[in-house]
Amino acid sequence: MFKSSFYLFSSTLVLGTLLSISSSSWFGIWIGLELNLLSFIPLMGLKSSKTSAESALKYFLVQACSSLVVLQGGLILSSTSLSFMVLVMSALVLKAGGAPFHFWLPMVAEGLSWSKVALLLTLQKIAPLTLVSYCLISPVKMTFMSIIILSGVVGAYGGFNETLLRKILSFSSISHMAWMFVGMLMGGSVWFIYFLLYCLISLSLMFLLMKYQIFHMNQISLKSGSMWSELNVGFSLMSLSGLPPFLGFLPKWLIIQISLGDSQLFIIMILIGTSLITLFYYLRTMLVSFSLMKLLKSTNILNFKLSKMEYFILALNSAGLAISGFIWSLSL
Repeated sequence: MFKSSFYLFSSTLVLGTLLSISSSSWFGIWIGLELNLLSFIPLMGLKSSKTSAESALKYFLVQACSSLVVLQGGLILSSTSLSFMVLVMSALVLKAGGAPFHFWLPMVAEGLSWSKVALLLTLQKIAPLTLVSYCLISPVKMTFMSIIILSGVVGAYGGFNETLLRKILSFSSISHMAWMFVGMLMGGSVWFIYFLLYCLISLSLMFLLMKYQIFHMNQISLKSGSMWSELNVGFSLMSLSGLPPFLGFLPKWLIIQISLGDSQLFIIMILIGTSLITLFYYLRTMLVSFSLMKLLKSTNILNFKLSKMEYFILALNSAGLAISGFIWSLSL
């Protein structure tokens, strides 16, 4: 019964996303968003607990309200009113969890299991982010720039004093959305390339956190099992924060290169500054966790006991230098 329900709702979840991004009418978009919502709520409730039920209710209320605004705004958009276009775009940013409409995302993620958090921070963002890219006409770009700056600042400072990893990854998602929004301003598919790499790195990290049941920063060194598993989690966190030469630096580098060619220096400087703040508290926590004296005394450095998936993630985290060097050589 559990497996059949899981496969059914997973299929309709993907179907709703595809319907939303491929529809040519606002009504079709709304139908897809609602199908996606009504599929994700039961998935959140599978193996339910009090915290997951509370998170599901919060998620439903926020998403239902934003879907209503999208439907009403879409029906009135025939007048091409700027205010209604901004209203629809704001509702879509609310659906994605971008600042200043981010209030629900950390609270919802805190009550979910890692598998549901992985869906919330990756698959559930495809439809709203794609629709936001459709709404970016010239009159709303100034409003959109304020959303970019707020998302970068909130994503950096929101996770500064957090120790709960689910909340930290939620604020990290908000910060990464700021970079994706800049990619949307530049046009083309660069934002989607950024999104795919973000999903790959995030899912790899959450796989490790789910395997070792790590929910707090101070549990990384306690529950990761071996030194190499601990390093793998640390490398994944560093990659997600965009530290070179890890893979997570590559999409940010692409955005910086394209943005500087389009004279978006002000926004890029703000996002680089906020990324450094994020990197600081990641490094601060990981340096405490990776005490070299503790590792060398308690663990055999040659003891490689990793699963195939963990070897893949370790290789993925180490691939950034080679890929970045290859792209750099092509650009010369």
